Amino acid sequence: MWGLGTVLGPVIGGAFTDSSAGWRWAFYINLPIGALIAPVLIFLIPDFDAQKGKPYLERFKQIDWIGIVLLTGSIVSLILALTFGGNEFPWKSGQVIGTFVCFGNLPPK
Repeated sequence: MWGLGTVLGPVIGGAFTDSSAGWRWAFYINLPIGALIAPVLIFLIPDFDAQKGKPYLERFKQIDWIGIVLLTGSIVSLILALTFGGNEFPWKSGQVIGTFVCFGNLPPK
């Protein structure tokens, strides 16, 4: 289904954009589809608790907060480099190269 949605989504969205309905209907069409699928997701997919019986505070302490911060900083650096490179700054500028270097060295390994 994911592959089908990946292929058909842009095609259907493009058809809405070129039609008299307009591009907004590419978003509005998702509302009735989501309303039809929501009961299936709520009632038919079983619950799964990988850490049954473990308190939420213990689960909260297991989260790698430093890794989350480092990964977020890395992704932001990549997006900044790709956004600013060639638009705001030349690709060989220190700002763009620095954000690429930050992206390459920041992710937790």
